[in-house]
Amino acid sequence: SIGTNDLIQYTLAIDRTDEAVAHLYDPLHPAVLRLLAQIIQTARKAEIPVAICGELAGDPQMARLLLGMGLRQFSMHPTQLLEVKQQIVMADTEQLATKVARILRLDEPERIREQVEKLLESDGALRVRADHDAAAGDKPSRGRGEDRFQLAAAAADKDPVRVRQASEGRRC
Repeated sequence: SIGTNDLIQYTLAIDRTDEAVAHLYDPLHPAVLRLLAQIIQTARKAEIPVAICGELAGDPQMARLLLGMGLRQFSMHPTQLLEVKQQIVMADTEQLATKVARILRLDEPERIREQVEKLLESDGALRVRADHDAAAGDKPSRGRGEDRFQLAAAAADKDPVRVRQASEGRRC
């Protein structure tokens, strides 16, 4: 499992809690995206499952980008599950893979941002809000084995996508 918060921080040598440099913390930095894509591709070739956890995994805007990189396992806070699921269910992973390959060739973070935004507007993707979480005050059930939510959604390439709740007490 790739912990994206630390990966980004270490890759960019930026402490996101240090106000002097926190503005430089950028999940869409070309080095970060290429590193993630390389890890995902290498793991798939070696038939090693790879998952992403951290803020990036639960960001619905990033879900389509990560799907296009070949990621099929996400771990996140339960309040983020429905939004990310919405993006996964609506995704055409073959089209996303082609578009993401072009994005990964870009060197300018602003151009990357523009293209990631276009991913959200293409292929019928919907933008969804998290109002339901805060308004409903929903809490995950804590019964035996229920602290992990699993969702399998068939993607266009018939490769199942798994989304699960990050376990409490487990650092990511």
